[in-house]
Amino acid sequence: VDDHLVEKILNPTYLDGVAGTFSNLKNVLQSSGTTAKAWVGEVGGAHNSGHHLVSDAFVNSFWYLDQLGMSATYGTKTYCRHTLIGGDYGLLNTTTFMPNPDYYRC
Repeated sequence: VDDHLVEKILNPTYLDGVAGTFSNLKNVLQSSGTTAKAWVGEVGGAHNSGHHLVSDAFVNSFWYLDQLGMSATYGTKTYCRHTLIGGDYGLLNTTTFMPNPDYYRC
């Protein structure tokens, strides 16, 4: 329900805020001596099934590609996409089943 979601998606400083999470996880894995690898599970740029005309639109590409790059920078080996269809963050439109823009980046 954030009225400023698009501005946040287009703000590199805001997007960089997640770097600490990736960095901390990388440090934990390195210092633990485990062979476990970092994975990103279900993700989305907006909570509660996404935000219509944002997470199901081209503008979400900036968030998604930033996340892919950030996770790779910190050694994440697997990045799982949230859903094929459902909410406003799925890869397919829930009514027409036509691909949303992020479909082409998976």
